[in-house]
Amino acid sequence: MITLVENAFKHGELHEQENPLKITLELNTSEGYLRFSVKNKKTAGPKERGYGIGLENTISRLQNEYGNNYQLSFNDAGDSYDAELIIRDLKS
Repeated sequence: MITLVENAFKHGELHEQENPLKITLELNTSEGYLRFSVKNKKTAGPKERGYGIGLENTISRLQNEYGNNYQLSFNDAGDSYDAELIIRDLKS
């Protein structure tokens, strides 16, 4: 989750009140899932260079810990960027 938040700070426009950074965490214990999402407006100016290493590490760690019980999705739409992580089968 930290990598997704870091990416929003690194690549997002955080100074517009009309387009705030949105971080959502939902933990549903009765259905056994966690949903985490980050949505931000993309920076209009010069882009900070990224190598994707953080996301690669995140995916590797998720795979090692949760196997097929997670879904990580991204939506790069125009001037906004959304990331959503769902971890299922948390009932224990």
